[in-house]
Amino acid sequence: MLHRRKYHRLLVDKNIQALPIPDAFTLVSELAHSDCVAVKLAITDHYYDPEKCRFEEMVGANRGLRMTIVKDVDEAEKWLLDD
Repeated sequence: MLHRRKYHRLLVDKNIQALPIPDAFTLVSELAHSDCVAVKLAITDHYYDPEKCRFEEMVGANRGLRMTIVKDVDEAEKWLLDD
């Protein structure tokens, strides 16, 4: 649906417990290989853990994703709209 509607920005509101590091690595890697590199992706995480989120962002950046993981929607929207 993302590609069909030609979205360039996506906000995901994540409300699940943190994944184990290997699973987070796999998930972010798969996201990068699913042709999402042209999309600016902001994730709000209700279980925000700075260390785990930095790791996920680093994995994404190393695979060409433009993504951030933040604590709240306002911060995510600001990042998405900032060019």
